[in-house]
Amino acid sequence: IEGWMLGRGALSNLFLPDEIKEKFITSDEKREKFRLFHQILFEQYSQMSKSQAGLLNKMKDYWRYFCYLFTDSQTIYSQMIQITSLAEYAKYVSREDFYQNMK
Repeated sequence: IEGWMLGRGALSNLFLPDEIKEKFITSDEKREKFRLFHQILFEQYSQMSKSQAGLLNKMKDYWRYFCYLFTDSQTIYSQMIQITSLAEYAKYVSREDFYQNMK
């Protein structure tokens, strides 16, 4: 195979390219890579966003896909869509135990 097109599937499983290459990634590495990816994504959208509400809604949209990285995906997504402020969002995703539920 010379090439692949990875769309939303890669958002639902950020490690899909590594899995295709049969590269093993430990759970700790997955947690750290996702945490860094999320941080960079949030920072980039923070710089581009015109409002806090717009930023929050954009990040919540991504969680439609990111939730599948977690064992309790439906709970994560349900809680995520109920968040109403950036402060609440930051508190939610910065909890240390939050990343422990990643697959």
